Amino acid sequence: CGSSSRTPRWAIAHKFPPQSAITHLIDIEVQIGRTGALTPVAILDPVDLGGVTVSRASLHNFHYAKKILVGTDDLSDQAKPTSNGESLRVRKGISVLVSRAGDVIPQVMKRNFDDDIEESIVLRGDKSGWICLDPPETCPACGSKTAFDDVGSKIRADSNSKNKKSSDVANNGSDDVSFASIADDIDKRDELKISTDSESGQVMRCTGPQLLCQPRAVGAIVHAYSRAGLDVKGISESRLRQLMEENIIRFPADLFAVFGAESFEDSPKAKDMLDKIADLPGWGALSSRNLAESIRTVASEGVPLSRYIYALGIRFIGTQSSQLIASAYKNVDAFLDALDEASTYSETSSNDDEDIKPPFALLFGGKEAEKVKGIGPSAISALVSFSKEETLMTAAKDLARSLKIYDVNVDVERDNPNTIGKESKESLSLPFQGMTIVFTGTLPGMSRISAQKAVTKLGAKSTPNSISKLTNLVVEGEKGGKKSRRARDLGVKVIDADEFMNLLNDSKSS
Repeated sequence: CGSSSRTPRWAIAHKFPPQSAITHLIDIEVQIGRTGALTPVAILDPVDLGGVTVSRASLHNFHYAKKILVGTDDLSDQAKPTSNGESLRVRKGISVLVSRAGDVIPQVMKRNFDDDIEESIVLRGDKSGWICLDPPETCPACGSKTAFDDVGSKIRADSNSKNKKSSDVANNGSDDVSFASIADDIDKRDELKISTDSESGQVMRCTGPQLLCQPRAVGAIVHAYSRAGLDVKGISESRLRQLMEENIIRFPADLFAVFGAESFEDSPKAKDMLDKIADLPGWGALSSRNLAESIRTVASEGVPLSRYIYALGIRFIGTQSSQLIASAYKNVDAFLDALDEASTYSETSSNDDEDIKPPFALLFGGKEAEKVKGIGPSAISALVSFSKEETLMTAAKDLARSLKIYDVNVDVERDNPNTIGKESKESLSLPFQGMTIVFTGTLPGMSRISAQKAVTKLGAKSTPNSISKLTNLVVEGEKGGKKSRRARDLGVKVIDADEFMNLLNDSKSS
């Protein structure tokens, strides 16, 4: 039970069965995501499904692909190469049942076994007309080794042992996170680079550097430039991919390094890049100029530390986690220093010298700091793994130098960039200082995202989407619903939209 930052775990949604259709499997391609996950994608004969023509559909992972295309749960013998090194294959053109998950995302549900399975599945050498179902040993994009990821399995196991852990905490009278568990998680993550055992997990990942694998690099820059990140206007994923294919950019900071200055028009390098972008298909002088202006606006106005951390694309670090980390470190220099310290940490050296602090001690707590609730071992080990990638660290520092990043609890006026980076005299008396605030219902004249940004600027620690005992305040708009009732049951203070707007107006006038 309970709730995560996104969804309530106790809720059940009843949905109508999705529409489905039968078509033929032409081929299987491997799609590479931002986090390095290799996903097999079925290439299909186009088929109409609920008014949409479907020609591609997800197969989720290689284990699932073998399960539905071979038609058995026991793949231990069939999935392994034979003594002659031959692989499991299916014939092109077999019939498959396709549906749209949630009436949105196409996926292959199962194979249509009206055809003879013995004629469609074979263990033999390469032959035209057959599709190999074995996961690739190297990344199709960058050539790095691939490995199965057991992090998801470990998280599920940790979740199953949550009740036992809670009992231990009650008996010991402490909820401090032991670094032993975090170090063990880091060791497990390091094993990912050498593990090729399919039993360790179902998700296969590219183990190469994220920004040196083009599909992952495109995803990383799209993530960095997104609304929740740096919020760069007027640039789409297809256009970013186009810029990377033309070797105009490689890292998130590249555009900021050229167009971030107030007077970039006088720079020969900026003029040369503008001309190159303008000459690309679908661009032109106006589009390239708009991109440059958008980059300059973000660089000059700056971004909060939490959005900078989110823009780095660290695994397991989303919008809520980045806000918690920013609240702990306060400024970008302290955060980057923590990453530098983590990059040189080793468990062996800490055993030899007790004075050496484990990485990110400020987050998991100890004698000198209270644990940051909401940041667990997986998030911390992901931060450590990020710190040990030299390419990622260099990109993070270059990005920090290329734009203004203002500290937590700093008063920022968007219309006056000169105030960015200056400490507010009212930071200790902000109306929502250190509070966890949840919004429910519709606020008059203000979107949910705008309201969350407003309270964060006025000192709020975080703005999750669910109610818990840690919630300090609930803002109830029109049609507030169950969140308001749950808040009152937990004794959490609830204010209406009018009172909230009055607080915002009072803070602006003061």
